[in-house]
Amino acid sequence: MVIVNVQAGACGFATKIEADADGELVKLTISSDCQAVQELGRELQAVDSMDVFAPFGETEIHGACRRHLRHSACPVPCAILKAVEGAAGFALPKDVHITMSRK
Repeated sequence: MVIVNVQAGACGFATKIEADADGELVKLTISSDCQAVQELGRELQAVDSMDVFAPFGETEIHGACRRHLRHSACPVPCAILKAVEGAAGFALPKDVHITMSRK
């Protein structure tokens, strides 16, 4: 199982994604302070692990995110893809960082 924690930024919402591979199927448990991500988690409970290799924006995950998320810069879709990728063994579970500052 892979666990990914997301601190989304200015919105202040935290999200936890648990991904557990069962063959090619990856089961997802998504919990969040964000109502939209909670709705996404209710829809997106399992995905085919090969979804991570679909062209950008054409994954089952992106489709569900389009139906539920209103902010295109939300980091949760990427985090879900990384969780599935790690759970399926396609990549090592390594941290991803985005930092922001003003000059």
